[in-house]
Amino acid sequence: GQRQQELMAPIMDQINKVIQDVRAEGGYAMIFDTGAQVPTIVSADKALDLTDAVLAKLKALGPPKLPAPAV
Repeated sequence: GQRQQELMAPIMDQINKVIQDVRAEGGYAMIFDTGAQVPTIVSADKALDLTDAVLAKLKALGPPKLPAPAV
């Protein structure tokens, strides 16, 4: 529901920011989500998988601040 969206928004924002940072730092033009229901890439060098780099950065940042529950 709406509460779940409120809680997920800061997490998704943090993930998106980290992905943008990894893309910029690595000089990548694009990043594809091959885990999506409809993968947008057919073939890729596994060495280009940035998942571990993104997860490491997310872990270093710690949990995002979640909005307080609406009362």
